[in-house]
Amino acid sequence: MFLNIDKWGNSLGIRLPAHLAKELELRQGSTIDVIIEDGHLAIYPVKNDLQAMLDQISDGNRHALLFEEPPVGKEIW
Repeated sequence: MFLNIDKWGNSLGIRLPAHLAKELELRQGSTIDVIIEDGHLAIYPVKNDLQAMLDQISDGNRHALLFEEPPVGKEIW
């Protein structure tokens, strides 16, 4: 399949036909991973995996749990 590259602002863009987007379960706002493999452009859909996202939680980036910190206002626990 041949697609045209169009200019969008200062960038270049490729418009994916609807049947390709449907087959890859892509929609507006979907995230893709674009890499160069052996001189070719490869596009991979990024699937949200709950366990992978949970594995990224660490003590340094997690929010305090309810009741873990003392009240700061007129909260009643």
